[in-house]
Amino acid sequence: MLLMAQAQQFASVTITATDNKKFTVYIDGAVINSTPASAIRIEKLKKVCYQFKILSEDAKVLPLVREKFFVCNKSGALRDFVYSIQTINPVLKLSFVSMKTMQTTHTQNENIFVYDFEQHQIFKKADDVAITPNKDTNTISTQAINSKIEDSSKIQNQRSITVVKEPADWHCKSEWPMWKADFEKGKSLILSEKSGNQQLKKAKEFTGKFCLTTEQVIEIGQLLKDEDSKLDYVLFAIAHTIDIKNFYKAEKVFVQEKTKSIFINFISK
Repeated sequence: MLLMAQAQQFASVTITATDNKKFTVYIDGAVINSTPASAIRIEKLKKVCYQFKILSEDAKVLPLVREKFFVCNKSGALRDFVYSIQTINPVLKLSFVSMKTMQTTHTQNENIFVYDFEQHQIFKKADDVAITPNKDTNTISTQAINSKIEDSSKIQNQRSITVVKEPADWHCKSEWPMWKADFEKGKSLILSEKSGNQQLKKAKEFTGKFCLTTEQVIEIGQLLKDEDSKLDYVLFAIAHTIDIKNFYKAEKVFVQEKTKSIFINFISK
């Protein structure tokens, strides 16, 4: 029993709003903080993958949903993750900050809401507000999420088309973000090519080896010289993009309305 206890590992996730706007986190349908907070840390996560839903305190902001949110490295080892979140109307943008080995004690910070997922208890409350998890969290969270989605759908821009399903050949189930230094090196390699065809080839070779965020796909797409190359690259990159639900934003790569329409039709299928 002692050896089993020593071998037990847990993951942790810390999410901090860079714009100080408050939000609520749901994990596998259970509410973590019933009162919105601007900094949340969830500890003692045992599985490698969870469903995460993040709802802004602002009803006009769309919910952020990750059906598969991994809390492990590529080898499957549970880790301590740090993310930042900010509101870019009408959506929430979650950005990877760092990953390290687990911490055995919770963060000593008066401004962060810390929750023990294994014991379902609060170590520290944010903003001096007493918060008590409701025993019927699954029912309450489902109702809250459905209500939030109904309200948000009324203000969703018609051009903002979300890719609901991952492509059949999706390569980024681990949701592993690239290191910034590696990404900058890849951009340099693409720009070092003189012809447009070679730049496109290098861009696809580079992207095919990694998992990129939508914003990184946009950056590379904007490096390419002509509209056809941009379209070729972006449609290729969808299978190598981590945040599939944000992929509609890649429309900004294109200049011509015809190309934009082809892109929108492709991701809407």
